Amino acid sequence: MKFQVKNYFFDDYIKALQYLTAHRYLVKIYSIQMLVMILLMTIPIFLLPFVKEVFNASTKQFAYFEALLSLGVFAGRFIAPILCRTLGPKSTLMGLSFLISTGLVILSTTEHLESAYLAYGMGRFGLSSWAVSVSQA
Repeated sequence: MKFQVKNYFFDDYIKALQYLTAHRYLVKIYSIQMLVMILLMTIPIFLLPFVKEVFNASTKQFAYFEALLSLGVFAGRFIAPILCRTLGPKSTLMGLSFLISTGLVILSTTEHLESAYLAYGMGRFGLSSWAVSVSQA
């Protein structure tokens, strides 16, 4: 007895593409979700060499950056639902995505450690958009 795994896979793939074509709003939400996940995975990897080279920071100062990551996401998980109720999910997603990008731009252009802390915390607060995008999807 042979299974037709290939046909089922391609049929399901085509059906999924047709569904996403019919519901374009999901493509936007999934794109935001994918970008936030990529940021969650890559920023901590690049942060250590960046902080060490640009700011000549110690391990203690790097630990502050990591603590700000947790603090920003933690605070955002409480505030993002409130923003969704008042502004709506679409505006909340756009605002939090803008916060992430603004924080990263400031982080990459600043030369002062204190403003880098602020920018990094601000950007990490925006990562709570991942939860909003998951609930919308």
